[in-house]
Amino acid sequence: MPPLILILATLAVGDGVPNDASGPSETPSPSDGEVFLARLRHARDLLADADIGTAKLGGAHAVLAVWHPDRPDDIRLVRLLDGRSRTSGFSVKLIIQNGVNSLYEVVEPAGYVVLASKTNVWDTRRRVCRTVKAKRSRRAIRHCDWIGRTKGVVYTPYSAALDRPELTAMGRLYLEQLVARAAERLEKAGVTSLADPDFTVPAMISPRVLLTLMVIEHITPDEFDIRGDKAMTDQVFALVGANGDGTFDYSFSRAGAGGQTQFIPSTYRLTRGRYSAAKLLADFTAGMRDHENAVMAQYCLADWSLAALSPAEYLRLSENDEDLGAFLAAAYNGGENGAVAALRRDRRRWEEPGRGLKRETVRYVREFRQVYRLLGTTETGQPAAPPAVPPPAP
Repeated sequence: MPPLILILATLAVGDGVPNDASGPSETPSPSDGEVFLARLRHARDLLADADIGTAKLGGAHAVLAVWHPDRPDDIRLVRLLDGRSRTSGFSVKLIIQNGVNSLYEVVEPAGYVVLASKTNVWDTRRRVCRTVKAKRSRRAIRHCDWIGRTKGVVYTPYSAALDRPELTAMGRLYLEQLVARAAERLEKAGVTSLADPDFTVPAMISPRVLLTLMVIEHITPDEFDIRGDKAMTDQVFALVGANGDGTFDYSFSRAGAGGQTQFIPSTYRLTRGRYSAAKLLADFTAGMRDHENAVMAQYCLADWSLAALSPAEYLRLSENDEDLGAFLAAAYNGGENGAVAALRRDRRRWEEPGRGLKRETVRYVREFRQVYRLLGTTETGQPAAPPAVPPPAP
């Protein structure tokens, strides 16, 4: 399935060329937002066959599709090698090197923004290790490297150019529909909750909680503190709106967490074994890049965290969807055992610093509460309807 942006942009404006004619019988000119969506679609199309010029990994080697907003049809391809522009007439600064989500700035000519990039990622790889002796000691040192084949992929990295309501709305819609489809598949498969066997897994956790967990997994705490909940939530939605079902496919942390729901391989393997009825994909990487499969796994992991609670503890937390979600956030970030221990130590102040949770987890729970509340309001800031929890299986 192509990125959501490509489908909706096509429906919105066709070829994306503004129509300057006026009059009641003429087709209305597209809005600025519609023009942007069409240009983004076209930029990605142009990059599909572009040659990076090297098989090296990383954002320092890329082809960029850059666009000048004052000239709607002006999209140029700019090649970067070793972080420097190799295209005559263009000077580009590599601000943050982060694989497909690297941040670039077009320095000259002024006014251009990056709509998409093509960079190399691993296609197939294997780890090769060797042991060498240190020169000044007898101690052996083990060195490991990845070797394999790379491939070029097209991705829209985040930049201020993506801060558009059209993209954030599309990204939120994509994720909400994704959660709904994952819940429906679990319901149809009859995946029973391990926290309460009288219910299915989706009946135990609200879609809003799942959506919030997905969002905050892609927000760094320092950026959250500086930019705030709305800006960071919109950034996640904008990335999803631009990249659709390819979003976060190549996002892996140093701990090995990857994909839309940021699982690590061992947790995914355990979750797949505990919830065999869900029929999660066997391959970890494929399972994370299949967004429905990844969210099904997230549903199951959240249910496993609830199983660590006593019936009384679950009933008390479930009286407030946000409180239940805060517990799941703590369990998701720091493990269910630590979350349960903190809760039992002081059920009223368990999520505060110094009450048993790690500092990182305390911040994560705080982020969860702020984003959860933000997602409970409409664009006008008025409270939205309560989250709809799927009904239990008959």
